[in-house]
Amino acid sequence: MTGPVFKSAPLRESKWGLAALVIYSLCVVLLLYYHEPWADEAEAWLLARDSALADLLTDHLRYQGHASLWYLILMLPAKLGAPYYFMKFISGLFAIAGVYVLLRFSPFPLGLKLLLPFSYFVFYQYAVISRPYILLPLLLFCIAAIYDNRIARPGLYLLLLCLLADVSGHGFIVAASLLLLYTGDAVSHCSQLTQKHKHTIAAGIGISMFVLALIALQSLPLQPTPWFSGERISINTLFTPDTAVLFCAFLSRSLVDNIPISLLLMIPVLLWFYHKKLLLLYFVPTIALFFFFRLIIYKGWHSGIPFLLLVFALWISFSEGRKTIQRSISGILTGERNGEKLKSIVVVTVVAILLRQIAWSGQASYNDINGPYSAGQSVAHYIKSEKLQDKKIYATGYWSTSILPYFDRIIFNNFKEGKSPSVWIWRGPMHHELSEMVADEPDLIILSTPEKYSKAVLQGVQGYRPVGPFNGHLFFKNGIYEKNDFLLLRKRPKD
Repeated sequence: MTGPVFKSAPLRESKWGLAALVIYSLCVVLLLYYHEPWADEAEAWLLARDSALADLLTDHLRYQGHASLWYLILMLPAKLGAPYYFMKFISGLFAIAGVYVLLRFSPFPLGLKLLLPFSYFVFYQYAVISRPYILLPLLLFCIAAIYDNRIARPGLYLLLLCLLADVSGHGFIVAASLLLLYTGDAVSHCSQLTQKHKHTIAAGIGISMFVLALIALQSLPLQPTPWFSGERISINTLFTPDTAVLFCAFLSRSLVDNIPISLLLMIPVLLWFYHKKLLLLYFVPTIALFFFFRLIIYKGWHSGIPFLLLVFALWISFSEGRKTIQRSISGILTGERNGEKLKSIVVVTVVAILLRQIAWSGQASYNDINGPYSAGQSVAHYIKSEKLQDKKIYATGYWSTSILPYFDRIIFNNFKEGKSPSVWIWRGPMHHELSEMVADEPDLIILSTPEKYSKAVLQGVQGYRPVGPFNGHLFFKNGIYEKNDFLLLRKRPKD
């Protein structure tokens, strides 16, 4: 006999959880209303809208660094003509679904459970910013919810791992790590399983490995890209004298952004994982993810993934009936009573982490409501208000991608014959030398990151007047991660 696949919270907790879900949902909807999508968000929508399914799966995704799941989700509404802002609705839906699973099925103490939805990555970065990472909390929380039944009911567990792998390269690394650990678990349980169940699990693992191999082949770039050149793959790259320091910094960015404090906070958590026999479950995907970032690319918003892995491992550790190690570590862990004391310390530790992250959530939300996250929307509105979309327009730089989804066609005349508007940056850069563009006399020139151009150069452009700047800021935690401004040069009418 096996228990229910999902174990829901008691009724009293459900009432508090419902209140938290309502508050979370209202806040996310408000933020999505104010949020202006930036270039990476726009690129996904453009790929889904403008690509044929075969081209998307066999070619375009190789240059994105992500697998297909998010693009396939966007493709149906985009192909049916849904407006660009519909992508925000999809993001909010997945974010709210993830928090619902967290509040309904997680085994955390009530106070911890009510704080987790408002942690920075769950509340803002992986809820408001419409990227593939939106799917990670929901999938990891579902995997955690059924983890105790993974051997008894392998089908759903392995299906969720395959979906996780199809989110992004990061999801692939986590899914592959969990599949490896699952294979070891299945072998260790072999003597307790019927022959039919052994065959079912073996077949499931084999199919999952095949699916992961297909996802890897689908996503691997056929030629160098700015985020993957192949030159960084070497033992010397992976293991350097500062590897340990970089790993600590990697963990710190996912916690409180302070290495000494983060390491101090992790001590009781790691002791707790040892006590619950979960060190491998936490460290295997986390370390694999760290080396993936070392080899490929790391951006600030990626630090939410190790945070989610921490929540995932904590979820498993708090599950009822989890076996413990009773022998002591220097007398710290001896018997059930001290285990409960350690659990209380872990709860306090996690609350401290969450309070720091909730402050980031508040600051990022305030910034996004009161300032433009991207300038693409305001530039698009200017072009429409001035009826310039049918004029000759040249654009520069990757940030200009954020303008295109507001139009039903490519409005930039210096794209490569109007092909693949969302993948040009990786393979076929636009013709964007300022002097050459001015020589072609377009009606409008859109300059991304105008700070690259000196004041003297801009003043020297004859026959054009500047419009703007249009400002955009990638808000991250309690500050600005990167600016994405535009300056427009509009052709003066001839006398």
